Amino acid sequence: MGKFLQLLEYKAGRAGVRVVKVRPRGSSEELSYENRLKDWISACRIKMRGWGSPDSPAEMKPLLAFVVASLIVEAGSPHPSGVG
Repeated sequence: MGKFLQLLEYKAGRAGVRVVKVRPRGSSEELSYENRLKDWISACRIKMRGWGSPDSPAEMKPLLAFVVASLIVEAGSPHPSGVG
């Protein structure tokens, strides 16, 4: 382990924080070279990997069921005709 990581883990331990090592590979994929926020976006992606979060902010699975909003009855709403 490098001297920097040793010092970082020592300081983090004294502050009650842990250090998580992650691979930065692929953190800037799909970002153009001219993008002014490229470094910031890459750093956010690396941080999310350290937290164990996926790179995408939401699940990319299909919905299990579709519900027509007009069929939903909320508490306090008047009952639709023929119900209740």
